[in-house]
Amino acid sequence: MKEYYNLLGLPFNADILELKKAFREKAKLFHPDLNHSPMAQESFIRIHTAYEMILSYLEGKTKQVIYNSEEEKEKRRQKAAQRSERYARMKYEEFLKECEAYKQSPYKWIFQALYYGLFYLYMFCAMLFIFVPIWAGWEGGIFYLLICLPLFALAYFTVIMALNWKKEIDPLFY
Repeated sequence: MKEYYNLLGLPFNADILELKKAFREKAKLFHPDLNHSPMAQESFIRIHTAYEMILSYLEGKTKQVIYNSEEEKEKRRQKAAQRSERYARMKYEEFLKECEAYKQSPYKWIFQALYYGLFYLYMFCAMLFIFVPIWAGWEGGIFYLLICLPLFALAYFTVIMALNWKKEIDPLFY
């Protein structure tokens, strides 16, 4: 149990609300849909298993249930690990089904044109956000340049958003 508490960063006297809060924070960091590192799924499964084990322990304490044998503890751990794996893979499998639906669709080219057209529109807007302050500074002087400087930040965030969006869309078609 000590390992499970350490994995979630919980004190040993934590209650169920603290457990749920700690699990949500760790789950946001390691869920395979949000974290694309190769170890994310394994880490998420370990975190979810720890959550399940601590939760059953805390619920058992409140219900006055005592698990004496190591067999019972191992069975609970295995069930928690199976549920964790199923939960970690569920959304990814749904994503793969969606990708296949797009790839098999006779209207794939329409979706591609719309998605990539929108991507290039974002990039065009970002270029405008960059050139408007330069043009304003050139034509109107330093005062207009200073007024338009926030557009540089907007251009940066537009480019980042467009590239991240493209990264999500590309697997649908290739």
